Amino acid sequence: MSHTDNKLEAQFRAFHAKNPHIYVELVKLARQAKDAGWTKAGIGMLYEVVRWNVLIGSTDRRFKMTNNHRAYYSRLMMAQEEDLAGFFDMRELAPTGSQVSGDETDDPNAHGPQYPTTP
Repeated sequence: MSHTDNKLEAQFRAFHAKNPHIYVELVKLARQAKDAGWTKAGIGMLYEVVRWNVLIGSTDRRFKMTNNHRAYYSRLMMAQEEDLAGFFDMRELAPTGSQVSGDETDDPNAHGPQYPTTP
């Protein structure tokens, strides 16, 4: 793990400790998608919904949700929430070898939500 990875993870842990409601909302949205029949979802999509909901309901215009935290949230949810294990695709980034969630790759065909099929 590189120094940058350590710094990003430390920033995530500090943000998460101060803003546990972000995690709660992400888990709620992921479970809502699963309940609707999705087998996979992109953390970016869920993160943007939470970002919108938090920012539109806040008077603090200084509050920020950096995209750097998305991969850490997806890993944390899959580790802590048994029903969400494997729900997010993980991709490996070179050269550090760190993984990020699947929706952070440039290849649009490499991942994406797996929508339920309609009869």
